[in-house]
Amino acid sequence: MHCAEKLGVKTQISTELMEITKDKIFVDGGVEDKEIARDMVVLFLGVRTDSVLIDSFKEACDNVLVVGGANKSGRVSNAICSAFEQTYFFK
Repeated sequence: MHCAEKLGVKTQISTELMEITKDKIFVDGGVEDKEIARDMVVLFLGVRTDSVLIDSFKEACDNVLVVGGANKSGRVSNAICSAFEQTYFFK
């Protein structure tokens, strides 16, 4: 269990994000679509930083932080903990 899970953060892996609204996300989990209530979304996308994608999020959203492997490459578990620590007090 990584640091974020210990504090109740839920992760969704092997999941396609379909839409983000003000208070929920819609995902395609393969077998069924899900609607998940949320107050924050942290995305882990691919293995290389995509500055065009980052710029598109910055244009579409009020608050965007680039964290984890997008800032420094490393292991996924380290990126998750790093991202969690950087966004814990983010509003």
